[in-house]
This record gives sequence, C-alpha cells and structure tokens, in this order.
Amino acid sequence: MKKYADKLRSQHGLTLVELLLTITIFTMILGMVYGVLITGMEAYRKIAIEGNLRDQADYVVAMIMEEIYETPIDHIEDCGTSTNNNCVKIINREYAKADIIDTYSIVDQNYLKDNKEEKIIKFEGNDSVIIDQDTIHTEGVEFTDSTIEIICEERQRIFNSSSGPVVDSICTNALITINLNINNGIDEDSFFYTSLTLKSRFSY
Repeated sequence: MKKYADKLRSQHGLTLVELLLTITIFTMILGMVYGVLITGMEAYRKIAIEGNLRDQADYVVAMIMEEIYETPIDHIEDCGTSTNNNCVKIINREYAKADIIDTYSIVDQNYLKDNKEEKIIKFEGNDSVIIDQDTIHTEGVEFTDSTIEIICEERQRIFNSSSGPVVDSICTNALITINLNINNGIDEDSFFYTSLTLKSRFSY
C-alpha cells in the first residue's frame, strides 16, 4: 500500500522526446485532415463551376432554338466566313411563288414578298451571343471558338421568270449543329479553370 501511495505522489511527467513525438504525430494528423478538407472544398467549387457552365450553355441553346422554331422561315443561310462558322441567317417572306418542275420545288426570284425579314444568330467575340440583334452577355463565361453550322437537307431551286434558267438555290430544311467551347474565363493555368465542349444538334 505504501508503494502505491508513493507512486501516486510521484511528480514524474513526459520526457522531452515523448513530448516532441506527440507534437509531431498531432501535426501530421492535423495536416492530413486539413488536406482532405481543402481538397473536398476545391472539388466542390469545381463541380459548382462546371454546373454553372452547363446552365449557361443550356440557356444559350434554348434561346437559339426558341428563336428558330418560333420564326416562320422560308430558308436558312450560313453567314459565317470560310474559316469561322459562327453565324447563320434565318429568312422569312422572301419568295412568294413556287411551282413544281421536274419534281423540284422552284421559286421565282421576280416574285419577292413584301416585308422581308432576316434574323441573324451569331457568336460574337468570346462572351456574346447575338440573336435577332439582341445581345446575350453571359457573365463569367466565354464561348471561345464556338460555332453554329448548317447541313442542308432540302433545297429549292430559284429561277428568273424573265431569263428562264435556274440562277441559284435556297436551303429550306437543314440540320443545325451548335458546338459550344465554353470556359469560365480565367487564366488557363489556374486550378479552377474549367472548360467544356458541348454539342447540340436539331433540325428545322
């Protein structure tokens, strides 16, 4: 019993080596917990950025489709350049007379409709989309090198009733492809730089 009482009264504590070892282990555990926490927060932020990019892309495509489907269209034209397919033009009320000749639908360019309407859909610069002269600015989002292309599926031939021969043709049905190269508009070397390549395809 006396030995046990003496042991309780002992003032012996941790040695310096034991103290340093405890601090080292605690620091290692704290560093691992901090690393896991920071990695999780960064991953959550990147997921949020990607979600915002997809939302912005969906919004732009929905606006383009709404404009095309709600506009009466006689035909559609590519108004981009040979090196940059970033523009299409939808045209309404241009030709008034159509005949069936040799199983082709023929329109006469001498019978132009009144009040011809043209609407342009275009990717302008890195951060703007123009739809019928209205510019959609997407905050914090860039559409670098995005394109809108048409593949004509049905054409009408145009002739001149005065001279007779077919002079041109117009695209009356087309497959429209929107290629979105979208990013969050920050330095590409940044950890949080995020880019997506999305494609939407529909017919009119």
